[in-house]
Amino acid sequence: MANESFQDIQLRAANLAPLASEMDSVYHSLFKSGPAGDFITNIMGQETHYGSPVSGYDPANTYSMGLTQVDPVRYQDLLNDYASSDVYKDRINKVNEYMQSKEGYEDWDMTKLATITDGKYSDMSKYASDPLSSMMLTRMLLMKDPNPIPQDIVGQAGLWKSMWNTLSGAGNITEFADKYNDFRAVDATMQNNANIQKAFTK
Repeated sequence: MANESFQDIQLRAANLAPLASEMDSVYHSLFKSGPAGDFITNIMGQETHYGSPVSGYDPANTYSMGLTQVDPVRYQDLLNDYASSDVYKDRINKVNEYMQSKEGYEDWDMTKLATITDGKYSDMSKYASDPLSSMMLTRMLLMKDPNPIPQDIVGQAGLWKSMWNTLSGAGNITEFADKYNDFRAVDATMQNNANIQKAFTK
């Protein structure tokens, strides 16, 4: 398992912020969806330390996909929805259209991020481990639950446990909250302190 410093992991988390904002903007514009970027960033923190190898995360691993670790069962559900539901087909096609308009994503397709064979991932596309792709895919999967996503860390931890990790999963809500407090809340506190200090030194 590779080593990264606290600051390295904190920087990984901070670098996801513009991608989370972009995803929220796209989903709000297309579907009037509420904000989910903060929650998805926290899922990434719990599942992969925001993509850090310190967690054992390896983009080449075909057990689960991307920074939120989408398992093949969940991804197959999305493929099934795309094939059987006009609503989901329309939603996915709209996100595809947006992504394909971006330089470097011209052949992006949410339904072709990975290949499933006999219930397991057999191949990953070049976008499977891309952070923005993970944001876009995970938000679509979260739309299965029509309820608003909690904006507080306690509520998010509970939703992650019940909807993403599942009640039988190995993770726990304390770990989820700890990742946020260790790598994101500290950064926010430091920035707030810096802003206060700057205000008083003018």
